[in-house]
Amino acid sequence: MERRRFDPLIWPTRLALGALGATLVLNAVAIVSDVSYHDLIHRLVSGGDVSLADAQAADDRQFTIAGVQLAVFALTALAFVLWFYRAYENLRPLGVENPRWGSGWAVGGWFVPFLNFVRPKSLANDIWRGSDPALPPQLEQPSGPVPWWHHLWWALFLADGIFARVAAQTFDDAPTLKERADAANLLSTSDALGVVASTAAIAVVFATTRRQRRRGAALRAA
Repeated sequence: MERRRFDPLIWPTRLALGALGATLVLNAVAIVSDVSYHDLIHRLVSGGDVSLADAQAADDRQFTIAGVQLAVFALTALAFVLWFYRAYENLRPLGVENPRWGSGWAVGGWFVPFLNFVRPKSLANDIWRGSDPALPPQLEQPSGPVPWWHHLWWALFLADGIFARVAAQTFDDAPTLKERADAANLLSTSDALGVVASTAAIAVVFATTRRQRRRGAALRAA
């Protein structure tokens, strides 16, 4: 079977970085809205001058932002998994003769319950290792360490996913104004974590793509 050509990941990288950037900006907007909402509820509980229209508008804004966040998250997940799949597919053109898993796992590994806590990170590790420009032109399977920030990205990704669900459910289920205000604080913390997680993911996409291109250039020059 003829080996597929190396993909410089131009469009997959642009799509992934653009979507992650949009997620980051939207999370920053959500933080401002969360803080504003908490302040409004606090004034309402304290007997401040808050009209019913203002309270309803704040509620509507919170739920609208949450809906937009969900839609953008879905698009970002699609763009990232596309980039991830193409980056893993690049391992064979970059000289990795026997990757540990088939390319289908670069997509399916994100959706299998419980396995998705570990398999995507293992694939990401192999992508990083197999993209090292200093490796020999041909190798069976890549090995070696990955940078610390690679582990940080995965920890932030998992923490963000779990914390966002908890915060959203707490906000939706809050039965009193005080608990709704406390839930707004939880949401702002979740959105701040989302900003950091998005930043880490952008770093992974950018650094991995650059690393693969450097290895591709090294192989062409050999």
